[in-house]
Amino acid sequence: EAGAAGVVPPHDKRRFVVTLYLVDNTVSVYEPPVRNSGIVGGKFLERTLEPVRKPSSRAPYTARDFVVGGTLTVHAHCFQLLATDAATEKVLADHFGM
Repeated sequence: EAGAAGVVPPHDKRRFVVTLYLVDNTVSVYEPPVRNSGIVGGKFLERTLEPVRKPSSRAPYTARDFVVGGTLTVHAHCFQLLATDAATEKVLADHFGM
């Protein structure tokens, strides 16, 4: 789960699901719909063959960049990573020592 970083109300309450596919380091970002919010949810970034790259170094994001509290920049939009599920925590701990 991620939230939009550095935005003003009501957009500060928006939540996104950020998915990293370890097979090829591709990323997808999805906003679940929230009833009566006035904002239509859906795909923000569809998974593509081209990995999403860090804006400063042009290197692709890797699993080590996806830590709770970290910030990802995707197409000039900043997302602060707020939480992860138990399965993801286990994979990060087992394979990446995080």
